[in-house]
Amino acid sequence: MTSYHFDESKIDPYFSKLSYDELKEVICHFHKKDCTLPKIMEKYNLEKVTNTQFLKLLPPIVHPDNICPTCGETSHKLHIKRGKLSNPICPSCHKEMFSEVDPYEKLFPYDDLWEDAAYSYKKGNVKTIKISREQFETLDLDVKLFLGSLIHTGISKDFKVIGARTVGDGDPAPNIFYLKHLMTELGVGNHSPYAIYIEIEENIARKYFMPFRRLDLSLEEQLELWRKVALNEVIEIFYGSLDSRGLVTNQKEAIAPIMADLLKLYSVGQMVNLIWQALNFKYDEYLKGMRDKNHTANSIIYACLNFGESKKRRNQKVQCFNRPAQFPQSELSKYLFNDVLKIGDVGYREIPSEMELMKDLITTKQGDIHTFNTIKTNK
Repeated sequence: MTSYHFDESKIDPYFSKLSYDELKEVICHFHKKDCTLPKIMEKYNLEKVTNTQFLKLLPPIVHPDNICPTCGETSHKLHIKRGKLSNPICPSCHKEMFSEVDPYEKLFPYDDLWEDAAYSYKKGNVKTIKISREQFETLDLDVKLFLGSLIHTGISKDFKVIGARTVGDGDPAPNIFYLKHLMTELGVGNHSPYAIYIEIEENIARKYFMPFRRLDLSLEEQLELWRKVALNEVIEIFYGSLDSRGLVTNQKEAIAPIMADLLKLYSVGQMVNLIWQALNFKYDEYLKGMRDKNHTANSIIYACLNFGESKKRRNQKVQCFNRPAQFPQSELSKYLFNDVLKIGDVGYREIPSEMELMKDLITTKQGDIHTFNTIKTNK
């Protein structure tokens, strides 16, 4: 059974009759969704409460990456996947929770990339796609940056080849749209992304491996990039949250416009809060028999809008929620926030301001890497 770490100092009296091991089982059953809440309460002789109440009673779950390697202290504030500019500080010993990883350590020799290819394609069935500079320049900026994220996570040591496994892997959203677009632009069609290598000019690969000066993007282009990735992440979390309750909405055309409007007021983390409130509010009504399942699913997006507008109208602050563990940050999002826009966790916690995007967040060490990269690019 999967083990979930939790803050032992924050166990509610509601669970006082359970042993430590029983509480771990309850938490595991609940988060794995292999047992309904009524059955959990019956099995462990717990007082009957609603799903919303039960969530509030559970002790905070600690992501394994948020345990300080120096003193063992846990951080409950940021469960966001770390990047070069989003390294949390331990609340106890005040040291960085993680050491910086040199991106050059991620470079692979061609043979290693071949070993990473899916087994069924190791007999010569891996297709190689060559991208010329002329072809690269015709790609949309979004697709160029998606290709940059592939370069950043799996380029060979000679900066010439992206392996098949790299192209196919990664979290589905917002990668999947750009992956399909890239496959179309390259004329690959429906060919499996696991079955291709991409050959690219070294100068292009070096430029996008560690982007220098935010790729000289204008402020509006940077903000537009944030909006697109933020919208895709929020939509993914919205659909996933509904799916966790067995709900399917028919209001798909309304979701993107409503979420886009709310993202003008709230960050991704705040939107997670609004989604959580709307989902639990409407689902509680469903449990009480006030509406059927279809009506519940279709009303949640409008509940998000109502909660958001109400908070704004009353000038009430919306707390930024941690990134849900079941929706990890995509490689494209990490690449854009950490390496292109250089805003790190700000991309999740806040709506980045023009001032934020103009800040020089490159450390001396990272600056040296960029300088080295630029010199090699101009050879």
